[in-house]
Amino acid sequence: MINRISLFPKFFAIMFSLVTIRSAIATSPAKPGVIPSPQVIAAQQIFAETYATGGLVSAIQRVKAERSNTNRDLRADTLFMSFPVIVGNYADAGEPAYPIQNLQDELFDGPWPTPTMREHYLEMSYGLFQLSGHVYGWYPVSQGHAYYEGSQTEPYDNGFIGTPGGVGSFLRETLLMADSSVDFSQYDNDGPDGIANSGDDDGTVDACFFVHSGRGGEGGGPSIWSHRSRYAGWWGSAFVTNDQSANGGYIRVNDYIIQPAMSTSSGMIEIGVFSHEFGHAIGLPDLY
Repeated sequence: MINRISLFPKFFAIMFSLVTIRSAIATSPAKPGVIPSPQVIAAQQIFAETYATGGLVSAIQRVKAERSNTNRDLRADTLFMSFPVIVGNYADAGEPAYPIQNLQDELFDGPWPTPTMREHYLEMSYGLFQLSGHVYGWYPVSQGHAYYEGSQTEPYDNGFIGTPGGVGSFLRETLLMADSSVDFSQYDNDGPDGIANSGDDDGTVDACFFVHSGRGGEGGGPSIWSHRSRYAGWWGSAFVTNDQSANGGYIRVNDYIIQPAMSTSSGMIEIGVFSHEFGHAIGLPDLY
């Protein structure tokens, strides 16, 4: 949720800060020795070409158009944004790896032994970006890990391309469960008045975070690669929630990022992959 008016100047200021002040937002690239196949590299490149289009990034284009018409210091204001985090648990994963509140604290609320994701972006933006969100789950999906991760002839392709169930099924199942209790309209706030679902927004959640059981493909083995993409890429159109849009119809979910619940060392996931993939959602390229 964005709590201030005049979105466009503030959003440009944030993007300016994040792109020019720091060289990268991920704590590290994939685990050393983990090399994706050419098919995954090609698929990632297709997604990378969309990093600067749609969703949150569309606001930046409007900012650029308005920038020449004002002498105002575009770095003067603070941007407040909020996002949903949907956590799913594979049918064969057993009990959830940790209480959902732990992830809420690590990403947004604190206190936490290391900087939260919110604190990470706050520091990188020199106090200009106030990121918040709410973690929902754990939602028990219907199938075991192999259904969503798939099995390819090349190692490390799993869950990303050409799988029978794949990521698309994971997204759809968790969204269907979350939709009964989550008000997704509070996360559609890319209009200029700074009020969610006020009629000047586009009717689509600005970005949705997903978390799956276990480790990510970047840690090796048959796991889902962390990435940013769009729901329509799996199903042909955005997911339609049961929350009404002020513009008519219902709020949709399309732009998403997905990452694992566990780190490569099988501990609770750190903020690095969240910060990295969210960077793609706001238009930043891979910089490691």
